[in-house]
Amino acid sequence: IIHSDQGSGADSIQITSDAGGITLSAGGLIKTTGAGVEVENGSSSGAPALLIDNDDTDQIAVQVEAANIDANAVSVVADALTTATGIALSVDALTSGKGIDVTCSNNSLNGGVMINAAYSGTSTNNQAVLKLTNDHASATGTSLINMDQDSTGPLIHATYGAFGSAIQL
Repeated sequence: IIHSDQGSGADSIQITSDAGGITLSAGGLIKTTGAGVEVENGSSSGAPALLIDNDDTDQIAVQVEAANIDANAVSVVADALTTATGIALSVDALTSGKGIDVTCSNNSLNGGVMINAAYSGTSTNNQAVLKLTNDHASATGTSLINMDQDSTGPLIHATYGAFGSAIQL
């Protein structure tokens, strides 16, 4: 057990250890500086490599502030993944919020894309690049796609090359 108290306790730090792990407690923000932080999880730990347990319900659980210009702000590489899901999001208590919200107010968007899903494999198996499912017959007020176009530009632009019709319903 390591304990440091600078008087009032507001700037104190305490590190405790038990059979299950190490607990780091501080009176304020915990900040590390250096070449980065790595969390490495052994192949037989049976636990997530990183768990963020946020109980302050009106605060953001994870926030990334990136000054990146020409590198991804967040990158997930899961190239060994075969049958599980790359990113899973459960929002079962959602009422009027959004499961995923992507916004951009930059007036210089030129050839950029807000959401991109690209498949470059050569498989001829039945598959889809995008699948939307309304999974309950009673959800009769649910639309799979709701589009709003406030400009005079096209609502849908589909290109299929020389292979036939672009949209099949």
